[in-house]
Amino acid sequence: MSNNRVGITTNGGFSWSFSNPDTINGGPILKIFFINDTLGWAGSQYVGSIYRSTNKGNNWVTQKDPSGSKTIAFINSETGWSGNSGLSKTTNGGLTLISGINSEVPNSFKLYQNYPNPFNPSTNIRFAITKYSEVRISIFDLLGREIFNWNSNESLKPGIYEYLFTGENLSSGVFIYRVTAKSSEGSQVYSDSRKMIFLK
Repeated sequence: MSNNRVGITTNGGFSWSFSNPDTINGGPILKIFFINDTLGWAGSQYVGSIYRSTNKGNNWVTQKDPSGSKTIAFINSETGWSGNSGLSKTTNGGLTLISGINSEVPNSFKLYQNYPNPFNPSTNIRFAITKYSEVRISIFDLLGREIFNWNSNESLKPGIYEYLFTGENLSSGVFIYRVTAKSSEGSQVYSDSRKMIFLK
């Protein structure tokens, strides 16, 4: 590790190459944890940033980590922990994270335009809910095929939320994202869709 870059060796340390420093910008890297030859995470000293690589450390995607990530441990590709000022746990590999950014009750349900847009590899999907709701986020291609979905699996309290979507396995193109909110009884209370553009 060198400043905010990650060194990669394939010959036992005799020579090293470094990942693109522009993809890791959350401060000095303090911990790296790989569970196999390709999948791993890197933690910085600053709260809010953790990084994930699926290609042997050549590229890294920023993920949100509310506790900070001075230490990282995973038991498989889905379940892991990171800690600094607190302890965070993921059961989906840290690929996606829902975070409430405003606890004030909005006046109406709303789906915002994702940002950045176009994006590569990650974008934020923001939405507002006015009542306790279970939320589903779906991504479709222009043929109407669902290529990704995420479910809260519990009721989210009223507020404004952001969801970090990572499209590292997508091909360049236009996609539709949809947010659907249902009441605790299962009835749909809100649904809206918008377009987003992924560029490799």
